[in-house]
Amino acid sequence: MTTTPLSAQDWHNQFVALNGHKPSLEDYQAALAAGEVAAATPAPAPAAPAMPAPPVNPADSAAPAFEASSDSVQAALNSARTFTQATVNTTMNEAKNFTSLSVGERQDFLIFGAFTAAIIMFFSLFMPYYSFDMGFFKRNLNGFEIMSMSQQLGGSPITDVHLFIGLLALTIGFGAAVRFAGKTSLRFTTLVIATITGAFPILMMILAVSQANSQGLGSGFSAGVGLIFAQVLGLAVLACTVTAFILRSQEQKASVRISSMPVPPVSPETVATDEAPAEDIHDTIPSTDEWTRSFEDTYGRVPTEEEFRAAFDRGEFHA
Repeated sequence: MTTTPLSAQDWHNQFVALNGHKPSLEDYQAALAAGEVAAATPAPAPAAPAMPAPPVNPADSAAPAFEASSDSVQAALNSARTFTQATVNTTMNEAKNFTSLSVGERQDFLIFGAFTAAIIMFFSLFMPYYSFDMGFFKRNLNGFEIMSMSQQLGGSPITDVHLFIGLLALTIGFGAAVRFAGKTSLRFTTLVIATITGAFPILMMILAVSQANSQGLGSGFSAGVGLIFAQVLGLAVLACTVTAFILRSQEQKASVRISSMPVPPVSPETVATDEAPAEDIHDTIPSTDEWTRSFEDTYGRVPTEEEFRAAFDRGEFHA
């Protein structure tokens, strides 16, 4: 007959009642082996109390986004600083070596000068352009105020700063395209627009004074520092564009003179042999125009007639 094992506490009480003393370790192990005591099961460890999540600080959650934005701004500033430094270095080198530049590079340099003057001229619009004697005080108007009060100057288009701002924008835009994007096909258009822009503040001053006198303003009207500053910059723009036009004209005249220059007779040494047909030689030797452009790019000027004939005798180009 099987007996149900007692719990450790019940077996302990029964052992004391029967034997009159507490059981030893050997007694307990013997009873456990005989199945008189149920094996004790370890009590499950109490679960650790759940710790509440710390409160989220809105400033902490916004910190990563702010840091990313700061990095982007810093990267943009570094790029702008690098671009500006490279532009300044290039411009300084071109100014020092202006005579050694090709005709096209000189035109681009002068267009960049007009571009820079146009940018500064735009900021002159924030300065006083006109002053009017109102009796007890003088009224100063900057360029943007004149745009809203142009009717006081007679309404002439030449005194309307809207047109002036449009010309400045075109000069800056076309100048940037030629200088930074290499759009050399826009050189002539840029020079024409820049010339009109440079002459505009000078014409504006002349007509404004004429209109002031016709309206009886007389001594009560005067040009402000902004308009005078714009006139000085306009003269700088005109100096750049006129010089560029002169270079362009010289280049065109030299090209016409070279193209109309008689080709020297071909010496026997330059006649193609049967093993090297003339068509094959022309494929490898530049033409007259190609050689002339290469000479201008290398030396920054057109070749003389002696240099032209000597190069032809050496077989450096074909007719």
